[in-house]
Amino acid sequence: MNENTSRNRIPLITLFLTTLISTTGDVMAAIAIPWFVLETTGSTVQTGIAAFFSVSPIVIGMAFGGTWVDRLGYKRVSVFADLASGVTILLIPILHMTVGIAFWQLLLLVFLGNLMDAPGRSARQSMLPELAEQAGMSIERATGLSESLNRATAMIGAPIAGVLIALIGATGVLIVDALTFGLSSLGVLLFIPTALFINNQSDADNSYWQDLRDGYGFVRKDTLILSLMVTLMVTNMIDYAWSAVTHPVYMLDVFGEEQGIVYLGILVGIFGASSLFSGLLFSWRGDRIPNHPLFLAIIFCVIPFRFIVFAAFAPFWALVIAYIISGLMAGPINPILSTIAYNRIPDHMRGRVFGIISAGVLVAMPLGGLIGGFFAQWLSMEATLILYTATYLIATCSLFFNRHLRTNTIPTPETT
Repeated sequence: MNENTSRNRIPLITLFLTTLISTTGDVMAAIAIPWFVLETTGSTVQTGIAAFFSVSPIVIGMAFGGTWVDRLGYKRVSVFADLASGVTILLIPILHMTVGIAFWQLLLLVFLGNLMDAPGRSARQSMLPELAEQAGMSIERATGLSESLNRATAMIGAPIAGVLIALIGATGVLIVDALTFGLSSLGVLLFIPTALFINNQSDADNSYWQDLRDGYGFVRKDTLILSLMVTLMVTNMIDYAWSAVTHPVYMLDVFGEEQGIVYLGILVGIFGASSLFSGLLFSWRGDRIPNHPLFLAIIFCVIPFRFIVFAAFAPFWALVIAYIISGLMAGPINPILSTIAYNRIPDHMRGRVFGIISAGVLVAMPLGGLIGGFFAQWLSMEATLILYTATYLIATCSLFFNRHLRTNTIPTPETT
């Protein structure tokens, strides 16, 4: 690779921008689809069912779609996934405004859209190392920027969706969402070279199921990646129980309906801004900091500190401080995890292994929502928060006793 080629940053910038556009569309759809169901059916039960059909295909698509990413190629899957997701989302407002759409048809389109979007996420994630190398950027900086953009998307996507729903309605937002998928696929098609990933495709002589087994076999044998994935599965479950149920209930009970919702929004915004700041800081200086996995374990063990502050029923200013600290600690987590994974996963297995990891860390989140609901019904707030803290600490502090995580010297499993 010559000097001019190695400093070509257009493909990497394109990946960042297309991911930002596509992910913003995902966030907007996550707001618009439940609102559309409520507007058209008035049923909270059907809204919950639609939410289930929005989340479950992501786990399925990650678990089984990553193998197609490796077999067909990163760029091809990224373009196809965006186009397919865009078409399925676009069909919802088109059917609604023409012949009408039945609830089962809505569920089918939502399911298919998210099912096909999941491999597209794995494909874009898999392209990062080659594009970072071509741009002359370290993998730490590239992952830091990528994860920071994802956090920024979560911050801006929901407010944009809220404003647009008020202006053009939920169906209009779904049309905008479909357009974001189209722009994303066009950017990848035009500005990211296919030649960079020719050598990364899996062996065409293997069957799909053999490739899938190889991917799961790699994760099972790599103690470092497996231990991190299991820990994240547990912490994501607790985080979802907290954010989806316990946190809103706490704010409502302690601060009242009017003040509680305002304080809730402030805290969520503070956490997002703090994590975005520290993620950007990591992208700037992350390659100069020893990327020791023990640092990751320390970060994980600091974050549940916020549960203790809430359990003490501290004043609002103390909750703000707790969320600033937690946000600052959370920002570098995903970039560090991604860097570890990029350095360990063989190039030709990147799509399926990232898909398996993503499915693994997300699979327990629906259970977290159920746990939060039952705890709110059966336990006091103090008991719930103490259980959250204990579970979080057991899961994360176990990393201290993982010798492979302490040294990061476990050899990468042999692959076929």
